[in-house]
Amino acid sequence: MGTLAQLYIIAILISHGLLLIYTLWRRNQQREGFYWTLAGSILAAAASAVYFLPEDWLLANSLGRVFPLTLLLSGTLIAFGGLILGDMDYHQPRPITRRIWLVFSALWPILYAVLAFSNNNGEPYTGVFDAGATPQAIVALGGAALGGIFLIAVGFINFWAANIPEVANRALYWTLGVGIMLLGIALMTTGELIPAMLGMAVLLLGIAGAVNGYTSYRVFDIRASISTILRTLILTVGTGAVIFGAMYLVNGLELSSDLQDALVLGVLALIIAAIYVPARQILEMLFRRLILPKRANPALVTREYAQRVATAQDLKSLAVIATDALNQLMGIRRSTIILVNGTSSDENEIELLIMPNKENGKEQRASLRRGGPIFRILAGNRRPITQFDIEYDPECREVAVSELDFLRSLGMHAYA
Repeated sequence: MGTLAQLYIIAILISHGLLLIYTLWRRNQQREGFYWTLAGSILAAAASAVYFLPEDWLLANSLGRVFPLTLLLSGTLIAFGGLILGDMDYHQPRPITRRIWLVFSALWPILYAVLAFSNNNGEPYTGVFDAGATPQAIVALGGAALGGIFLIAVGFINFWAANIPEVANRALYWTLGVGIMLLGIALMTTGELIPAMLGMAVLLLGIAGAVNGYTSYRVFDIRASISTILRTLILTVGTGAVIFGAMYLVNGLELSSDLQDALVLGVLALIIAAIYVPARQILEMLFRRLILPKRANPALVTREYAQRVATAQDLKSLAVIATDALNQLMGIRRSTIILVNGTSSDENEIELLIMPNKENGKEQRASLRRGGPIFRILAGNRRPITQFDIEYDPECREVAVSELDFLRSLGMHAYA
């Protein structure tokens, strides 16, 4: 291994070290997964460090450096699988998924190690793919595939079952992270230095995403990122089609002099410029109309809302008309008006009166603790709060079960 490769691996290890320091610094005492995150990061760094061993290094007979590499990478996947499952089961525990993962985590590396030691009399190999159809290679590759498929399946199930957009986005985020980690693991176990170096970077990217998912309950919007990528791809393909079409047209013309070449190219450049700019604007307009969500006009919403509310006869009809207007004008599925009554018999609570709306024509009553997180954020900090914040924000970890159940039953996305 050359000096540049060694410097590259050192840079990868330094990056792993910085991620470890960041994880320790941002340790979230109120969320599970710290030890899973720590173990996965350390194992991934150790897997990259294995490539400092000589290529002909042998542990026993035919067991080369691919043996500790495979064990370390399997441990990395197992650790981050525990983190991901714990995060997706944060408020709706599914013990069966964790039990399956724990059984798999115990059997996979042990079975691989046993088979590797019992079948180590052949020629040494540098990568899992070089080992052929040996039992240990089948277990190594099959275990990674099964583990990845299981995590991705659980991620998609949580994505489809989520009733909060941010929860669905978080499940999709973890699913994408598993795919990135599997790609990095596959590249690192090829036994070839260049793919392995690429795999180290890919695995580091996956681990950075996992650390970000652990340290922050809000992750970047996958759907918005996909929309941006799709828009860029459409515009790039359109631009490329115009440029290559012009080049093909010029090559097909048989011109007799350089002057004619220059004139034709100049005319084509003017025509392409005249066509390309409006064509790009049309593509962007179509993209915004067909793919991007429509945004409400604040002035129009205010005017229409005022006109509709003015027709209300009493408080109940006002609540129904107001919420129906908000639903139509803002493009939302449901809304309600919650009145606060400060005359509760318990001085530590405030009474809430949930006004009827189009979906539910009955009034509902509930209460909030004055010193609770929800009351503190809404009344003390005077900022809105989403249902996702209530479910996942560490600041809302002390929300009473009765309050949480009631707010879930309303089916709202945000409160202000």
